[in-house]
Amino acid sequence: MRVLAAVDKFRGTATAAEVARAIGHACWQLGHDCDEVGMADGGEGTLDVL
Repeated sequence: MRVLAAVDKFRGTATAAEVARAIGHACWQLGHDCDEVGMADGGEGTLDVL
């Protein structure tokens, strides 16, 4: 199975990249391929995603 992890940050907890990486790791543990993509809505974290 291929999974697309396209996520925004968890404010005050984790960046978009950290959340995507965690989902990607969980997919890997289950034997699935995962494309990890950080997203942003134009506010905080937008430059990090770009």
